[in-house]
Amino acid sequence: MIRTRSHRTPLTIWIIAAIWSLGALAPTTRSAMSAGSTGGGAVVALLIVTLVLIVYHAAALIRLSRWPIVLQSVTLAWSVLGRVLTGTFDVGPSSVSRLLLMWVPFGVYLACTLPHWRKMNWALFGRPYRRPEDQVEVFA
Repeated sequence: MIRTRSHRTPLTIWIIAAIWSLGALAPTTRSAMSAGSTGGGAVVALLIVTLVLIVYHAAALIRLSRWPIVLQSVTLAWSVLGRVLTGTFDVGPSSVSRLLLMWVPFGVYLACTLPHWRKMNWALFGRPYRRPEDQVEVFA
């Protein structure tokens, strides 16, 4: 028996999924274009991996899975922890602006997604939306 949600995906989740997808794709294409002369195989592999991650993140978030939020939080924490442990984390004016560029978008991401946490599920790809009256027809 397939378990489905009885409510639609909120608009804020759709907006965050779209913005996050575009925001994640921009740096990748920029680095792929600058690294195009070094080797084609590495650039293609980077683009494929990034596209798969972007599609997964957007699809799972739209289907109200909690995993994209957890993975995004772990990735950002890993990045900050890596900078602290390697000694590249400094407290100067330029690093403060870099921290704001990292944390302000993440704060907006959390502000738009966490209010819906209770509606979300732990399924890796989320669950499909079906109207309650359609569920009766399908599962009768």
